Amino acid sequence: MGITSTRSLPPLVSGHLPLIGHLLEFATAADTLIWRGYHEHGNVFRLRMGRRSVVALLGREYSNLFFKNRTRALSTRAAYPFFATMFSPDFYSLGDDYDAQKCLITPSFQGRHLADYLRIMNEEAEGLVEKLGAAGEFDPTVEFGPVVMRVAQRAFLGETAPAEMADFDYYGESRAFSAGMSFKPRWMPQSRRSRVAAARLKSELAAMIARRRTNPPAIPDFLTGLATSTYADGAPVPDDVIVNLTLLLLWAGHETATGQLASAMIELLRHTGDLDRVRAECDAVLSDGTVDLPVARRLTAVDAVLRESGRLHPVAPILLRNALADIDLDNGMRIPVGSLVLVAPSVTHRLPGEHREPDLFRPERFLGTDAEQARSALIDFGGGAHRCLGERFARLEMQVLMAHLVRNFEMELRGTPEWTATYSGSRWPTGCRIVYRTRAAERIREV
Repeated sequence: MGITSTRSLPPLVSGHLPLIGHLLEFATAADTLIWRGYHEHGNVFRLRMGRRSVVALLGREYSNLFFKNRTRALSTRAAYPFFATMFSPDFYSLGDDYDAQKCLITPSFQGRHLADYLRIMNEEAEGLVEKLGAAGEFDPTVEFGPVVMRVAQRAFLGETAPAEMADFDYYGESRAFSAGMSFKPRWMPQSRRSRVAAARLKSELAAMIARRRTNPPAIPDFLTGLATSTYADGAPVPDDVIVNLTLLLLWAGHETATGQLASAMIELLRHTGDLDRVRAECDAVLSDGTVDLPVARRLTAVDAVLRESGRLHPVAPILLRNALADIDLDNGMRIPVGSLVLVAPSVTHRLPGEHREPDLFRPERFLGTDAEQARSALIDFGGGAHRCLGERFARLEMQVLMAHLVRNFEMELRGTPEWTATYSGSRWPTGCRIVYRTRAAERIREV
């Protein structure tokens, strides 16, 4: 970052009101507000939320600054005060000094573990196909949510977890917990129901950790590995950290995969040419109906659809950090200490300079000679050192579920989708249903 003798604040966007600034518009039409800032001032500008400044950074260059800030002047925990309520005040997640925790969980998303997870994903996808039956209709987020949650439950908590939690409303408590994972002013507490759900989930996870230590499974699972892990210096990992890390993975994985898979299926059904290509690929590649790692690598059209839907409809449309120190930008501006700093995947992904025809659904942009450049511009799973560790897991899960659905059903969309924020702040599609019927057996080519 360059240094000049004088530094200016980023310019203030129009439309701010006395006392509250842009707070009301940000809460009700954030994308519209951010686009106005871009058209007025370019890639860097300032909003006012009450007395607090919020600096918006748009485009690939500033996204890199946001995610790769070497001075560690941007804090996640300080930007999301509800993390202290829903996890614990001392839990550092997704940002501040989390390198040690990253080392704990990274191995569980590599090697043989992915093959084990794929087996679970295929079994759950087959269960969904069987549950849907010969014909009917469904709301994609409502139908996909429990499936995604069961995949995470079995993959992260172990194969015995469903039986261990048979008398515990795992899905219901998880959704109540998600309601507390929303950005609110510091003075506004999270709901009592969300805090109760957090306490119940933590208690259940703590009991499972104790059982894993007393009676470890023959084949170690993700939770057993964490329960017996140590830091690089040999110090044991505190139970509080293990519980919170596991809870974070369960929550984030469900929010992302459910919303993004639903968006991808909707866009696929709205673009029949892409649907035909994906179906032909699935028929040709899934010789026995199962997705393993070699097959997943060949599902390039499926992967492209998922990436393109994530570009157009990121589940997390806005990401925040808090500036712990002044940050000088190369354009001569300064982000003052104490400011909130945001990047907006929902806007950056559609900037004219980032992608050709940015408002159109074009999965082929991730298949041609420019595919790597297109991938590098995506920030739907974060970026830099803080890129989502579970991205590979989530992409495999979505590939498996999409491949099984496309291969087994003729589908069409009913209704007009809208992308609205859930009570956890994630942006999921609403207002439409998928109508389906089983494909004739002779049309599913076995190769």
